[in-house]
Amino acid sequence: MKINSIPFAERITRKILVLLFLSSVFPAVSSQTLFFEKFGVEEGLGSSKVYTVIQDRYDFIWLGTESGAARFDGNRFVNFGSLNGLSAGGVKSLFEDTTGRIWFGHLNGGLSWYDGMKFSRARIDTLTVTGDITGIRQLGNDLWITTSSNGAFRTSL
Repeated sequence: MKINSIPFAERITRKILVLLFLSSVFPAVSSQTLFFEKFGVEEGLGSSKVYTVIQDRYDFIWLGTESGAARFDGNRFVNFGSLNGLSAGGVKSLFEDTTGRIWFGHLNGGLSWYDGMKFSRARIDTLTVTGDITGIRQLGNDLWITTSSNGAFRTSL
């Protein structure tokens, strides 16, 4: 019968030292510095209060802001509001459906879309949305709309 020649305390000490070494090396290797680029009014954004962001199929970045919507092409912003055909109020939610339409849910309950050529306002029959449109999603051929105070709604596309 062979007896381990290294005392128990020394084996434990070695294991602890190895663990301490590994725990000090791996966080340093895995951590990295992230560099953020700020976009605000000074850079051409219509408002510094931004609620949501999506990227469409043409790689434009759309941002929903307090003053409407902004489209970013990687270099500059183009801002859109009610004068362009959006419903009044800021844009709280954005969604691109399977046909490529960009949907805009507004702070006042309005709903708009952009078909690539022009903006249109949705006429919502039989309901009054008094709160914000907080979410828009397409499930199958249906468009689901969630609100901050009136529950959820569904319509066929």
